[in-house]
Amino acid sequence: MRYSKITAFIAILGAGICLGQKSLDMNGVFWKSLSETQKIGFVQGYSMGYTQGFFEGKVSALDVVDPKKQGSNYASALIATPKFNPNGRTFNQLADGIDQCFKDFRNVQLPISVCMNWTIRGVDGESDAERESFLEIARKSRSQANGQPQ
Repeated sequence: MRYSKITAFIAILGAGICLGQKSLDMNGVFWKSLSETQKIGFVQGYSMGYTQGFFEGKVSALDVVDPKKQGSNYASALIATPKFNPNGRTFNQLADGIDQCFKDFRNVQLPISVCMNWTIRGVDGESDAERESFLEIARKSRSQANGQPQ
């Protein structure tokens, strides 16, 4: 009897702790809390994950389309390049661009990935007007998701 009460207490305590955890929002507030070294590490990890995820997704999609050509599907995926690939830029360049994006208070609640995309668009030569339009769409989308009036 005594062990069942202790077990029940631990289970209730554990559930309370687990349910009380708040997920980490990867937005401007989080970004601004990072040191310069952590920002570079974040960008490096993002770039590596982006590339690996794109590659694995491409191989999986090609395998579904034609499972008999798995070898050539692998080769096709190696050749493919995503449109807003963070690779081919310096990590400092990407981190500085994200810093610049989050300097605008309207962007602070946007995910870091949006500011990464905005940065890559700029490096690739997209006009400021196009990039601002991209951010405006992202802001509207974010405010709708949060149930805020526009």
